[in-house]
This record gives sequence, structure tokens and C-alpha cells, in this order.
Amino acid sequence: MQQLFYQNHIEPNGSFTHPLKVREVHRALTLHPVKNHHYQFRLHTYLQTQDSADLRHDLLLLERDIATTSRWLTVDSQGDAVNATSKLGLSPTLMKHVPTSRSEVLSWQFIDHSLYSHTGFNPKRGMDVSSKFAFDNVVLQVMELINQNARQRGRVIDFKDILYGYRRVSPMHGADYILDLLLVYRKFKGRKMTVPVRRHAYLQQTFSDVEFIEDGDLRADRFDTPPKDDSTIAVRTKRSTFFQILHNNIVNLPFMRQPSPIAVISRDVTQKAAVTDTDRQQLHFILPLMGRYKTFLQFMANFEDVCLSVETKVTLAVMLFHGDADRTADTIDCIGALQVKYPKHDLRVVQLKGAFSRGLALEQGSRLFSPDALLVYIDVDIYMSHSAVNRLRWNAVKNTQVYYPVVFSQYDPEMTCEGKGTCRHPGPFHFATDTGYWRRFGFGIASMYNVDFRTIGGFDTSIQGWGKEDVDLYTKFLTSNFTVFRAIDPGLVHIFHPILCDPNLESAQYKMCLGSRASSFGSQARLTDIVYRSPEILYKDEVSIDAAAANKDEEGPNSFLNVHQEFDGNNKEYDDVHGR
Repeated sequence: MQQLFYQNHIEPNGSFTHPLKVREVHRALTLHPVKNHHYQFRLHTYLQTQDSADLRHDLLLLERDIATTSRWLTVDSQGDAVNATSKLGLSPTLMKHVPTSRSEVLSWQFIDHSLYSHTGFNPKRGMDVSSKFAFDNVVLQVMELINQNARQRGRVIDFKDILYGYRRVSPMHGADYILDLLLVYRKFKGRKMTVPVRRHAYLQQTFSDVEFIEDGDLRADRFDTPPKDDSTIAVRTKRSTFFQILHNNIVNLPFMRQPSPIAVISRDVTQKAAVTDTDRQQLHFILPLMGRYKTFLQFMANFEDVCLSVETKVTLAVMLFHGDADRTADTIDCIGALQVKYPKHDLRVVQLKGAFSRGLALEQGSRLFSPDALLVYIDVDIYMSHSAVNRLRWNAVKNTQVYYPVVFSQYDPEMTCEGKGTCRHPGPFHFATDTGYWRRFGFGIASMYNVDFRTIGGFDTSIQGWGKEDVDLYTKFLTSNFTVFRAIDPGLVHIFHPILCDPNLESAQYKMCLGSRASSFGSQARLTDIVYRSPEILYKDEVSIDAAAANKDEEGPNSFLNVHQEFDGNNKEYDDVHGR
């Protein structure tokens, strides 16, 4: 009775402001209290949505009945039973999609309390909001089906947890689920008992047919254009009044109101806006460098194009280490020539001694500027756009926020255009699966105010060689009171270059270097295709086994017998596991 006439004791003020897709709302005949008429409208809309979903489900069952009856009557698919051949008429099965090649095989995601998938850069991650909502919705529907006749059977089954499961999505048919559910069986008639049980559920959420809806009444010009005759005045006025009332009611709901803006962190660069203090803020680029003169010339050409030639308020400090075969004098002459060409900009070279240390170079470079200076840590391999320079300026807020953009990193062009002659990328801002990837775990590029950099303690200058200093600084900001603004920036591209990892690096740095080099080889699809087309790689283990057997054969019959027996044991174990 309490479930049928549900009294909301969870919320002190009532009105069902919490999510409505819960079993209490679905089981109840009445819901009380609803003290706010806005939420009454919300409840009404949700219940109508559920009725619409039930009708679509009934339509799906009818389509399947038509398909089954047509098969029994052997009606030609070209005749009257044309609906029997539609996707909706197919019986629920995991074999609706039949792949014809390896690229068409649909892979499953694995779920326990985390999500394991090959589609993202991170193979294991927490459940995002959309996935959690989808699983909650599926579990709710499953439990409603299980408890459909619970009262007549004298038992009820409650959901407790998902032990593990699989999920995949077929673009043509729908979402498939295989779930191992932990349930609680409660019997309230006869011999009462409460027992935990497990149930394996195979579920399919079928896509419905595509619908095209064109509603011209929602266009703004239909309300602004004067009516042609008096007969349409009343109808047009009624429509405009209805949509205005609907719009006002929705935007005035408490959960739809937008908070007052505290700080502007981005804007549309296509619109001309008033120049603010942030727009006038000068950017101070700090570039660590050792050798790599040709790459440096490419960087300076891009820097001149997006910053110097358009008179953007920037400075550049090149922190130059000396190498064995570098062109230090040429690097200094290049900066000197640009300083003469653009005398309004501060372009300088600071020469450093000792082994290359990016953290030390950025630390020394930061000390060149005042506490109020807006610093940008950059690499010589980065290619920038005009909009990226603006975002580096706008997204850093003094005493509040630092900006860590996610840059696009190019793959090795030899892998990208394998077998196509001369290889080169189509352009720095060509974003595709086979041309590069978003460097989600790269923290070398950043913009921040110098005072904020000093507040968290700066770089650890004891770190020598490649990497790790940027991760250390990023961790300091994460554990402080600063906000780390982390976002994809399509205006920053890391141009490909071969990565050489020094074996003498500290163990963690060497491992990070190898990981970065492996990530830049090529996309997983491209590398997989190369492996499949290279028998010497694909069958590497089998060739090794054949070679071992041949060596044993050369050593004598007894040795060959041992190898043969070992393989027989492995085959027996394989057969036992697979029930053969």
C-alpha cells in the first residue's frame, strides 16, 4: 500500500526534485506531495514520456509478431508483408549483425565498477554520467520485467549490484548488454525466505525507425512576420502566447536557472568585443632549446606569423643550452635579425651551461619577468594558430586559474602514408584518426601568471634530462587551491619528430620517454593493419616454435620426443578447457 500511494519522505520540501527514473515513481499510483506547480508539470511530462516509451515497445512487439506470422505463412518479402523484412521485425538476438571482415566486428566493452574499452585513450576509466544513466535505465527495466507478476507469485526480487557485464552498440540495430546481476529473492507467501541469487541477463535495446519531423511553427520569423489577413491573427497570437508561456515556465524552473557569471574564461573570437585588460595583457613565451636548428627556424617562422607580424603583445625568451654539434651562433643571429625587424618586441637569448634540463630552463626564464607577468611555457615542436594565442591569454586568471591545453600530436608520417612514396602530413591542422592523437597526458604546454607559479613552488630543478618536470608542476597545482583549466585546443599542434630515449635516464623518465615514443608511431588501426600484412611479425611466435622443434630434432630423437610430448600436453590442456 505504501508503494502504491507513495509519500515522499526523502525531500523535506517535497515536489520530487530528484531524478524520476526510480522504482518508487514507476510503481506508485499516486505521488505526494507536489508543492511546486513547475515540478508538477515536470512529473506530467515524464509520465507522458513513459507512456510514449510503452507504446513504442508495443509497436516493436507487433512488428515482431508480423514478421513471425509472415514466416509461418511464407509470404514473399516483396508482397504485402513488407514490414516483416524491416529491422524492427527481427527477433532479439546477439547475431543480428553479421560481419564480413575483421574491421566490421563489433567489440564489447567490459564493465565491473569501472569501464574497460579500447575506444578511448585510457583503457580503464570510471563510469561517465551517460553510461551510468544507461545502465541504471536498463537495470530498472529488467527489474520491472522480473517483478511483473510478483504479487501473484508471492515473491519479490530486488536488485543489489552488477557483478560484471558487457556492452556494445550496433549502429544499425541497437545496444546489446550481457549482465551478471546480483539479486535478492524475497518470498512473502508460504515459507518466507530471503536468499541472494545471481542471474545472467542477455538484453537488447532496439533502435526504432528514423523519423523526420518538420515543425515550422517554432521558427522565430513565423511570429515576427505580420499576418496576411485577419483570420490568422487569433491563431498566430495563440501560438506565440503558448510558446512564450512554455519558454518562461521552463527557464524559471530552479534546476534550469543559470548562475550569475563569476569570471569570463572564453569567448567567441569571431565577434568583435570591447578590448579588456585581459586582451591587453602581454604574453611572455619561454622556450627551452638545445640544438635542433631547423626545427627552431620552423618555430620562429610560425611565431613571426601569428605573433610578431600582427603586433600581438608578446615577448620571447629562448633558454639556450650548448650541444656538441649545435648551431648556437646561427640561433642567436636569427633572434637578433627578428629583434631588428620588430623593435617593439622583446626577443632575447639566454645561454645556459651544463646538461639540458627543461625544468631549470623554465625556472630561470620565469625569473626574467615580474610577478604580474603572464607566462607561456612552450616547446620548439609546437605549431600555433592566432586563436590559440588568444586562448593562452584568456584562460589564465591571476590567483585563481592556470591553463593546461591538450595539444594534438602528429604521428610518424612514414606510418601515416606507408607505401605512398614521399610522406608528409597534409598540414599542421589536419585532424584525423591516422594523422595524430590528442596528447591527454602531456603537460608541457601551459600558461599561468608568474606569481601563481611562485606560490606553488616552481619547478623541481633537480630533475635532469627528458620529462617528469612538467608532471611534477601539474601535480602541485592539482593539490593546491588553484583551478586547473584543462581543455582540447585545436590551435596547438605538436609537429612530429623522432624521439630518442637515453638509457642513462632515471628509470621513471626512461619509461615515460619510451611510452611517448610508442604513442607517436601511429594509430592502433594502422599498426594493426601493418601487423596483419607482415607474416614475419604476425606469426613470430609460431616461427620461433618451429625453429625450436628443428633444433631439438637436430640434437637427437629423444630431444624431439620431449618437445612433442610437451606440445601434446598443451593441446590436452586446451581441449579440457574448451570441453573437447
